Amino acid sequence: MSRILGSRCADSGSFYFWTAGQSVQPDRYAAFIWRAKSSNANIETLTSMQYTNWAAGKPNNRRSELSCTAIRSDLSYKWADNGCKVAYCAVCETDI
Repeated sequence: MSRILGSRCADSGSFYFWTAGQSVQPDRYAAFIWRAKSSNANIETLTSMQYTNWAAGKPNNRRSELSCTAIRSDLSYKWADNGCKVAYCAVCETDI
C-alpha cells in the first residue's frame, strides 16, 4: 500500500493529504471551516470545525499563503495549513 501511496501522494518522502478544511479569509489569520460539495455539485455547504487535530504551532498562515488544510505524515498525521495550489491526494467523504 505505501508503494502505491508513495508514488502518488508523497512529497519529499512524507505523505500529504488534502481535507475539506479551508480558511474563511485566506489573506488574514482567520478561522478554518469545512467546505464540502454534495453529490449534486451545485450545492456547497460551509460548516464550522467542531473537531480539530492541528499540529503544534499550526495553523500559522505563513506569509498569508496557507489557507487549506492538509494531513501530514511528517507531523504524525496531524493537520497543517498549506498553500492550496500544491497537488496532493485528497481525503474524501461520499454517500454509500
